[in-house]
Amino acid sequence: MAAFRLTVCTALFCCFILAVAQNNSSSATAPAPALGTDIPVVRIQARVPLPTLPVLQDSYTLNIGVARITGPGDNTSDDDPYIEFTGRVYNHALVAGLVRAKQDSVLRATVCNKLPAQVQTINSSFIYGQKAFPLSSGQSYKDPNIAAHHFHGHYGNPGTDNVPCDPPPAAGNTCYRGDNIFAEIDPGQCNEYQYDISPVTAPGTFWQHPHHQGSTTLMMQTCSVPLVLDENPNGGFDYLATPSCKPFRQFFSPENEVIMHMQTFLMAVEPNNTDLPDTDPGPTDDGYIAVAEKSIPQDPFCCSGPNKDEIGQGDWTGVNGENSTGDGWVSVSPEPFYEKHGGLDSEFTIINGVYQPIISMTAGQAYRWRMVQASTMKWMDLSLNGTGCYWGIYSRDGNFLRSFPRMTDHVVMSSANRVDMFVICEPGTYQLQTGQGPLSVDPGCGSSHCELLNQTTMATLVVSAQGGYPINASAPFGASDCEPQFPTYLNDLRKTPASKDQRNSVTFQGLLNFTNSQQQAGAASGNCLLNSDIYNENSPMQEVFGEVTELQVVNIDQHPYHHHVQPYQIVALDNNTDAMNAWLRVGDYVDTLMLPSTGMQNATVRWVPGPGEIVGGGYALLHCHISPHSDEGCIMKTQFLEKRYFEPYAKGISNGAAAGIAIAVLVVFFAAVVLPIAWCKRQKAQRRARERAAMDQSRTRLMSIDNASDKLERV
Repeated sequence: MAAFRLTVCTALFCCFILAVAQNNSSSATAPAPALGTDIPVVRIQARVPLPTLPVLQDSYTLNIGVARITGPGDNTSDDDPYIEFTGRVYNHALVAGLVRAKQDSVLRATVCNKLPAQVQTINSSFIYGQKAFPLSSGQSYKDPNIAAHHFHGHYGNPGTDNVPCDPPPAAGNTCYRGDNIFAEIDPGQCNEYQYDISPVTAPGTFWQHPHHQGSTTLMMQTCSVPLVLDENPNGGFDYLATPSCKPFRQFFSPENEVIMHMQTFLMAVEPNNTDLPDTDPGPTDDGYIAVAEKSIPQDPFCCSGPNKDEIGQGDWTGVNGENSTGDGWVSVSPEPFYEKHGGLDSEFTIINGVYQPIISMTAGQAYRWRMVQASTMKWMDLSLNGTGCYWGIYSRDGNFLRSFPRMTDHVVMSSANRVDMFVICEPGTYQLQTGQGPLSVDPGCGSSHCELLNQTTMATLVVSAQGGYPINASAPFGASDCEPQFPTYLNDLRKTPASKDQRNSVTFQGLLNFTNSQQQAGAASGNCLLNSDIYNENSPMQEVFGEVTELQVVNIDQHPYHHHVQPYQIVALDNNTDAMNAWLRVGDYVDTLMLPSTGMQNATVRWVPGPGEIVGGGYALLHCHISPHSDEGCIMKTQFLEKRYFEPYAKGISNGAAAGIAIAVLVVFFAAVVLPIAWCKRQKAQRRARERAAMDQSRTRLMSIDNASDKLERV
């Protein structure tokens, strides 16, 4: 029987090890072949009609591959910017398509890493996984060809609890049921993801992008897709069911929808006679994507020139004279980026893969603009160069406002923000701009990652009078506002006290600044930190299902705070001040929050994990959405629990924890001290009673003997 029990235990242990290995390691699939010289070319077009993106529905595949990205100019004129570099893209395109889903549906994504095999196999000068950036400790850019996948804004399971997908994945693949960003995708590997869209999820705009810590910045700049979630009239929660919202249903027709996926090329570098971006003008993130690329100078897909404004010094010869991937493709140069020179080549934004696209509209017709700010850092202040158009925001980060439309003449979006708004215009031609509106004088923040993006023409809006309608300028979208109804996970928590044990403080401290002389304890430099520390795998912040969670978020004038798998509500801002219409207001639900140029630095946010749609537990992340900061470790792991087990981030011991500890100490003291003493006393008392009984018995016998002797003597 003992041998049988041992055999069963051994089998169960082996099954557990196999399950853990399947969850945490990459599947053993054949690596992708070497690239050779046949690199696909992706040309950035300029001033053509805004492309309608191909729709990816239900089940779709995203292949991460390499492309030589060039344009939009031709390197002969200063009229247009010109870049040329080798980057990562989905499906050989800057924007592979538009993922489209409905409430109460299932999305199935297959994400394949088609990058060449682990870099050291094609370039021996690269040490796989090495932290190449000059940090004495901490975390850095690494793993340039390893990916992960993130559904940004997804409200649902984090996908780390081994719940099986239905149907099972294809042979050789691993499937995760939720937004598991911890699952690596090695070269040659495909991961599948099943997203169960809840019936109550708000119809809004989201996006998907790579999210492996260490390579996010390398990939996300040119590797992302927008995702829109539509209302499902057959079973979906109807946010517009209130009487005040019925007049607005006419504006939600897909025929008048404009999808705008905005990607920004940030490629500036200052003069330097080293092979790394110069840090003298400021923090190293002034080099934008250059920081990430050049931090691994042996990355064979870094980028290339030449450009007339490039500060190149000839082909980079690498270590021991190597300068190719091993297959004849020379790909790296010492300074493969572009000096600012007015900013034209080093910083510009494209929309749906096009530079300065043309958007055609009809006068008096209301349109829905659904916008994604997919840059790696910085923020936008969108406006038009003239009057005659009216903007009314109705959703931020995929969540309906408490009341809409929120009328404004400019819209602020940090990295990762999404804004859905109604747009209606008088006839004319307009320029969509950033940095030219009310906030054109940016006070700055001491580093480039939190500066305002400037571009005088992001798109040209051509509004035709033919077939148009007159506009009521005093109420362009109607005389009254829509006040939607909301499900439980978007309840108004402004007057709801947080659960006592769920108060935590998340503080973004410092900048990504490797030249900062004031170093923080526990980190290599003054880079972005969370609670004075970098990422700690073993110290998750707990999120308890059904309990109100509150965070005091500090220094978000510089660092956009993003929370995975759960939006949060803004319940307070500095000095009880409300933000401007262009940003947000107290009461809004968002998943990424930044307050640039407002004079405000801090916010209080609340949310209720779950409360019914996230089940089973698991792990997720919160982090700064300046992607270089995230790569550097400015992130925190979160854990979903049905009840609280410990308090890793408490400043001290809470009252509840103190009471629990006191009770535990009393129990241990009682068991270890009181009980043994009582037992000993009882044993002693019993022994004394036996001794007294024996003595009494002896006395009785002696008395009997004495009595007998007395009788004999009398006889």
